[in-house]
This record gives sequence, C-alpha cells and structure tokens, in this order.
Amino acid sequence: MDREQVRAKIVRKASEEILVRGYTRVTMDDIASGLGMSKKTLYRVFPGKREMLMAVLTDVTGEIERGLLSLMERAEDDFTAKLRRVMEYVGIQYSRLGEGFLDDLRNAEPEILANLENFREDLVRKYFHTLVEEGIEKGAFRKDIDARVLSMVYLASIRYIVHPRTMLTLETTALRAYENVFRLLFEGMLTDESRSRYRLSMDRPVAA
Repeated sequence: MDREQVRAKIVRKASEEILVRGYTRVTMDDIASGLGMSKKTLYRVFPGKREMLMAVLTDVTGEIERGLLSLMERAEDDFTAKLRRVMEYVGIQYSRLGEGFLDDLRNAEPEILANLENFREDLVRKYFHTLVEEGIEKGAFRKDIDARVLSMVYLASIRYIVHPRTMLTLETTALRAYENVFRLLFEGMLTDESRSRYRLSMDRPVAA
C-alpha cells in the first residue's frame, strides 16, 4: 500500500471518529489502534492531530461540494423534485457532523471552525442563490422574492438553529433542524401550484 492509500485510509477512519465523537475526544492512539497501525506509521503521514483534522475537513467539504454541484447541474422536469433532492442532500451532510463536533471545534480550534463556517457561507452564495433564481425563472417560486435577501435569511437561520446548544434546547437533531429551516423558507416561496406538487412529493421517495 503506497503513501496516498495509507493517507486515504487514515482520513476515512479519522472522519468516522472525529465527526461523531468530537475532535478533542479522539486521540492519535485511538486512530492508530482502530486501524491496526503503528503510531510511527500514523505520525509519518500526519505530524499531529491538527493536520489530520484539516485533512478530514478538506475531504468532507470537497465531497459535499461535488455532490451539491452534481445535483445543481442535474436536469429536472419538475423543479420541486430538484428542490427536494437538494434539501435532503444538504440535510444529510449537516447530520454527518456530530452534535458536539462544531462546539468542540469552537473551543479547541476556532480558526479551523471559522474556515469551515466560511466554506458553508460560500456554498450559500454559490448555490443557494442560484437555486432561488432558477426557481423564480421556472415559475416555481414567487416572483417578488429577492434571492439576495433570502440567502442572508437562510444563512442566519442555519447559523443559529443548526447549532449544538440550540438543538439541545429544542431536543432535536441537526438533520431535523435543517429540514425545518429549509421547509419554512422554501414552502413560503413556492407558488400555490408548486407548493401542492412539493407536498405531494414528500409522500413518495425520489428516484436516485
């Protein structure tokens, strides 16, 4: 197994552990032990846990953006089906981050957390705004919607609601919180006809 294969194997394992248990709760020893790998080999690839965390987040954010781009570029006869696909995909990606993960980073690695939040804001600017404009153009969204204002409202809602402390107060999960934010904003934007189609689509699975 060459160095890149070993690196990929370490990143996969670190993702499974760190994103669920939290950054400070996982040690380099845990990762080495879980892989059946010597610490010497692990440290040869990653000099420290911070470098490993950055590799994990680079891998995760790259995967998220590729997946979202694929959904955005996919041709759909029914815009509401596309809207639902995007909603479900982003919700699942939010749920991958354990409820204590971001809070853990806030205390241990605020600079890395800031970079992660910047990534999320960039996604909103690049894709959310485009999705809204497409919905307006296709007649699925009301024409009086300002995509720029809505993007800011969406981002502010996500920042506050999809947050470990808020979810603890609401006794909910990241996925459920995100779904509620998304539905509240988007269902209010849909035209009456599109809203009916969207609600009907929620009662049946969307084909892959």
